[in-house]
Amino acid sequence: MSKMIYLEPTKITEDERVSRLRVTLHKEHKYGLDKIEWYSPAIYFLWLEGRIVYIGQSINVRGRILQHLATSPHIKFDRVSYKPYNRSKLDAKEKKFILKYMPIHNKKIIQGYKSQLES
Repeated sequence: MSKMIYLEPTKITEDERVSRLRVTLHKEHKYGLDKIEWYSPAIYFLWLEGRIVYIGQSINVRGRILQHLATSPHIKFDRVSYKPYNRSKLDAKEKKFILKYMPIHNKKIIQGYKSQLES
C-alpha cells in the first residue's frame, strides 16, 4: 500500500499575497482578460505587433492566458483575442486556425498536422 504524501501550502505573508493579487489583476486588465468569463471554452489568439504568434484552446481561456503570462516568458504578446466555441469543436477549430495562420510558437503542432496530412 502506498504511503499518503501530504503537501503543506507555501507560507506567504499578507503583503506578499496582496502584491501577487495586484500583479494578477493588473495583467488581467492590461490584456482585457477581466472581460472574459472564467470558464468559457474558446480558441484564443496571442498577438504581437499585429501578427498572431500563438493559437491555443482552453475551457478556461482567462486562466490559460494568465498561465502563459506566468510560465511562458518566451511567448511575447501584446494583445489577446478569442472566439468562443462549443467544447466539442475546439480540436477541429484550433487545427484549422493554426494551419491557416501558421503562428511562430505553434511550429511543433504545425509539423505534426503536416505529417498527418502526408500519411
